[in-house]
Formats: sequence, C-alpha cells, structure tokens
Amino acid sequence: MSALNAMSMSLCSVSLAFFIVGCIGYDTKTHTLKAIPWIETSDDGYDVYYGLRSVYAKRSTALGTTSYSVKYSDSDCSADFCDTCGSAGISAFVLVLAAIGFTVSVMSTSSSMDRSRSVHIGNALMAGLGGASALVAISLFMGDCHDKINEETTPDDDTYYGDGPNFDLHW
Repeated sequence: MSALNAMSMSLCSVSLAFFIVGCIGYDTKTHTLKAIPWIETSDDGYDVYYGLRSVYAKRSTALGTTSYSVKYSDSDCSADFCDTCGSAGISAFVLVLAAIGFTVSVMSTSSSMDRSRSVHIGNALMAGLGGASALVAISLFMGDCHDKINEETTPDDDTYYGDGPNFDLHW
C-alpha cells in the first residue's frame, strides 16, 4: 500500500468516526440528546437539547426535576419549529449517511493495491463529495432549524450549536 493510500485510509477512518457521531443525533433517547445535541438552548429556566428527530427539555428546581421529550413528528410537538426541524433533520441525517457512504467507498479503494492515477482522482472526488454532503447537512439543519428556534426564544436565551454538528465539522 502506498503512503498516499495509507494517509487516505487514516483520514477517512477519522472522518467516518465523526460522521457516525453526527448520525447519532437522529436518536430519540434522552441521554443521547443530552450527550450529542445538534442545538442547545437555555430557555426560561429549561435546558433544551435539539436533535435531528426530537427535542428534550429539562428544568431543575428546588422542588425537583421536570423533563419532557417529544419527536418533531408527534402531534404533541405544536411549536412552530417542529415541522421545520423535522424535515431539516431527516434531510441532514440522509446527507450524513451519504457522507458515510462516500467515505466507506474511499476506504475500500484506498485499501486496494491499485496505485493508478484514476483511482487517486476518484478517491479525491469521493472524499470531496463526502465532505460536501456533511457540510450541506450541517448548513441545512443549522440554518433552517436554528433560525426557527431563535424566532421562538427571547434574545437573552442562550442558543448555541451542540456537539453533533461540531463533530461533523471536524472532517
């Protein structure tokens, strides 16, 4: 295996790990939403964690902890951001899956013994498509969903990107 193939394989392995972490944001389990949210906000005493498919909110007071979780597609999700975040979340998830597919494709051809120029050009193209897919996924979800959430929160609420897209950006 050439040094270029080995380098390509190493970088793709790291990228694959980050893309998989980004996909975990499609999970609806509360501990996952808290650990790897795509968007986080503090709103009226609640800590709110937005994933690609659902939202989890928790409020701790002296009387105890109140929490709830709802999928964007549920009828219980009546906020304005539900439809926008739901459709953007599905699109982002599919695009990150495509990035994983491109990355696996590069890894499979990088491990071959073929050192031809066309293989290297194909790998560069596939790696670029994988990175572009992840970037579009982040832009789509963060642009549409984040804007809708900001419309519903007050200016003094702290809204910021969570770990899900941050891991995806490190490709």
